[in-house]
Amino acid sequence: MAIRFLMIFLVSCLSIFGANKDLSSIKDLKAYVIEKTDINNKEIEKRYNIKLILPDLLMKTMEYPEINKGEIYLYKNEKRYVYLPIFDEVDEDNSDEDTNYFLNTMNFIVNKAKNDKKFRDNYSQGKVKKLILKGDIEIKLLKYKNIDGYLLPERIEVFNGNVKLGVLTFENIVVNSGLKKGEFQIKK
Repeated sequence: MAIRFLMIFLVSCLSIFGANKDLSSIKDLKAYVIEKTDINNKEIEKRYNIKLILPDLLMKTMEYPEINKGEIYLYKNEKRYVYLPIFDEVDEDNSDEDTNYFLNTMNFIVNKAKNDKKFRDNYSQGKVKKLILKGDIEIKLLKYKNIDGYLLPERIEVFNGNVKLGVLTFENIVVNSGLKKGEFQIKK
């Protein structure tokens, strides 16, 4: 009897602690991104840090290539602000959804998981391999990683129709670190 109770207890613990956390409880996220694109048969690599507060606040700070180091891209209130240190100026324009793949992908996954049980179950098992966003934007989920109980994309490919736009790899992902909206400002 004691062995049976112990087995039931262990199985219960494994199912509770082995389960993925609900994606809708993600409030903020930080990551280091390596983006690789092919332009005229030449691979171009960019590296940057991102911070985001779901659903609509993202800051991208360029680290590489050296010519772009220090550039800051801030997406908030449907606007995009770009700080170019070489000119020491900030430009503002309407946010272009198509340039903000990671934020759009995270929002899509979180909302779909919240409202679609079949998607949520497949996603939690790492079975979702492709997402179709607005227009012809297709995201292929190449690799997942469990971060603090959240199953998140670690490597994605982005396509516009049949054209591959690039591959994004996410490192040093931190979930719910307590980011504040006040941190999302461009400081020269």
